Amino acid sequence: MKKVLRVTFLLTSLLVWTGVCRADQWAKVYGEHDADWIYDISETSDGGYIAAGYTLSFGRGVESNAWLMKLSNDGGITWEKTFSGLPYDWMASIEQTSDGGYIMAGYTECFLAKEGDVWVIKLDSAGDIIWQWRYGGDGVTSGVGTDEATSVKETLDGGSIVAGRTNSFNGICSPESTIPGAACILDEECPPADPGGKASCMFDSDAWVLKLDATGDVTWQYSYGGSHFDTARSIQQTFDGGYILSGESWSTVSGISGDSDMMVIKLDAQGYIQWQKTYGDYDSDSACCVQQTPDGGYILAGDTRSFTGISQIWVLKLTSTGAITWQKTYGGTWAFATSLDQTSDGGYIVAGQTHDYGAGFSDIMLLKLDDEGNLVWQRTFGGEDYEWAYSVEETSAGGYIVAGRTWSFGGGMDDALILGLDASGMVPDCPIMGAGGATSLDTSISAEDSSCDMTATNAIRAETFALIDEPFMDTELICPLSGTDSDGDSIPDQLDNCPNTPNPLQEDTFPPAGNSCGDICECEGNFDGDGDVDGTDATTFKSNFGRNQFTNPCESVDPCNGDVDCDGDVDGSDASLFKADFGRNAFNNPCPSCLTIPWCTYL
Repeated sequence: MKKVLRVTFLLTSLLVWTGVCRADQWAKVYGEHDADWIYDISETSDGGYIAAGYTLSFGRGVESNAWLMKLSNDGGITWEKTFSGLPYDWMASIEQTSDGGYIMAGYTECFLAKEGDVWVIKLDSAGDIIWQWRYGGDGVTSGVGTDEATSVKETLDGGSIVAGRTNSFNGICSPESTIPGAACILDEECPPADPGGKASCMFDSDAWVLKLDATGDVTWQYSYGGSHFDTARSIQQTFDGGYILSGESWSTVSGISGDSDMMVIKLDAQGYIQWQKTYGDYDSDSACCVQQTPDGGYILAGDTRSFTGISQIWVLKLTSTGAITWQKTYGGTWAFATSLDQTSDGGYIVAGQTHDYGAGFSDIMLLKLDDEGNLVWQRTFGGEDYEWAYSVEETSAGGYIVAGRTWSFGGGMDDALILGLDASGMVPDCPIMGAGGATSLDTSISAEDSSCDMTATNAIRAETFALIDEPFMDTELICPLSGTDSDGDSIPDQLDNCPNTPNPLQEDTFPPAGNSCGDICECEGNFDGDGDVDGTDATTFKSNFGRNQFTNPCESVDPCNGDVDCDGDVDGSDASLFKADFGRNAFNNPCPSCLTIPWCTYL
């Protein structure tokens, strides 16, 4: 599984750092032939990591499946599972619990969930289900709409707190998505937003918080919002036993544009509002995350367009009552924050993406800040295409673990990218790493009191019956570089667009915009003799092979077409020889004309 970097990218776009690489310093891609994302990752008590997201490559769901991976500290897969209904499931948040197990929350359209419900699963240390429930409207005692979770945390009483948004209670679709006063449009006409983005339609949803006990039973549940779109993106229990909630509000906005503001709500232990604030100005502002700081205040991160008209990362330090201590933006043009963590030195690590600095259209951006918000260092990670970060956390060793997705590497549409970094945010000898170039500017808005309504909701709790599979995703080590250079052209195999044939210039001109397969390799696998390797070659090989899937053994079929090694049968050794002749580690043909042919990937 490999998408490759160009030499010009290596020479001009990135810094190459050298040094001794420890086991917990690495960059790896996880995925197969389709889209596979990780939304959340956290360190576990054994020094490894637990990661959750969704996969289209494995599982029994028609569209996507919740995906869970337990990793060792070097990024190796200890175990992994998919949890499926039938159409569409994902997990947005996970953490290890005090009993050594895990709690994760997300979204499901399965198990009679109508238009989609919050899905929460409690697992033991081996990833086996202890309990699983969905929460949402039932169309009888409450409305039916889209309900999704974006954050879950264990609470001091052994239960959990879940935050997200609900469209099932007291909401109709706003004029932005349908005609005024009309009933909510069908979910398939307006699919739910992924945890890292905004809704594709402007539902009049509310932020939603559910307090669950240790068995998943609902202790209390409330929605918080106004007449427009409001959502929660993070929640954390506070020192006083209450909760701090952050997100985005279109109901109580600042400035003159009527766009969204950052929203922060302080709740007591029973979910009642103690105070609520919005932060923003004339354009869109949104909070991704909030954490309580040791002084009893809060650190808040997100993105803003209010100061330059383009999106920049925005970080604010708040007092215990939501007043602003300091506030700064970071970026050039088009930077977004998606995750935040306090660090052991009293500062902060912020993860997101940038369109300005790095190698491709969009790169992962990491900002290390001191306790006053000053930049200590910044890094970018990426290839010539798209990369995003969704989660960052400081590790017990003083480094950082980062999870997101990539289009530049891997074998599928896009794959999960996970980085194990040292205390300076680096992996030695890592050519996908750049220095960044974001600037920091002070901003000067004031916190505004907001007026979100708090409403008791009556979501049902219904048992789910996930179908569980145990796939084993391909992993690709991006850095540190292995040093292997099979063709001796001074381009490491991990970065070489034709690893078995010398091509130091990495030329790639066919098709016109390039296809990540070096020109010198285009004849490899050219079964139809037309001078390129694309879907028609796959067609020819498939026809000769006589099967729909490349993993099918010959079994009792005799004679067997596709007997590449001429040993009288068709099995894995034939697959290996074909892949070697093709010039790639897997048959995921990158040629554009093949991408639309669903069987061109032989697993």
